Amino acid sequence: MKNIICIFSLTLFMASYHSTGSSAGTMSKQDIYGFKEASIDKTADLSDYDVIFIDRVDTGNIEVETAGFDDEDSQSEMDIRWETGEDMRNRFFNALGKVIDVERDPGRTQNREALILKLAISGYSRESGLLQNLLPGVEERNSALSMTGSLSEYPSGKEVITFSDTYIAPSKGNGKGHLLTGIDDMDQWHRAMGLWAENFAAFIRAKKENKI
Repeated sequence: MKNIICIFSLTLFMASYHSTGSSAGTMSKQDIYGFKEASIDKTADLSDYDVIFIDRVDTGNIEVETAGFDDEDSQSEMDIRWETGEDMRNRFFNALGKVIDVERDPGRTQNREALILKLAISGYSRESGLLQNLLPGVEERNSALSMTGSLSEYPSGKEVITFSDTYIAPSKGNGKGHLLTGIDDMDQWHRAMGLWAENFAAFIRAKKENKI
């Protein structure tokens, strides 16, 4: 049994890309199914682009506090950083790959009309409910997972789409029907990431086909 308390804070440092373009004056709010907030450059035509470079999720700010009786069963901080970041990236890679060419290597986008997708996630999850029963002072908290993303021209950095969302799992027994259904099940986090990827890919498909 893994007994882990995880506090996630994954941040993509947008400024590190030295964006040379700006779309602030042409961005407007856009409804994207599956996301609470989104904006799009109203002058952009997604049919003009033929490849998306999906950047690696920056997991450098993940904080992990482990607690339990068997340290051998606990995942290391490095494991959690790697697995969470790669899962998020792979889900968007697979979903968008059904719509447009996608690359993990920016060198393969040279001489092409390219976009770059940057993602960030943050949240809190307790992986083992045993902690509350076994460790004094460990209080139940809702499991939350938030994400932000931006799709920009590459390499100029001019933003084309920004989007964000948050799911909060209710505490056990309150009967609420949120997507994340329990604080003890990290699988719900991965399911949320999969839904975000599929919903974003569906929006990109519709925009490329000028259906919305």
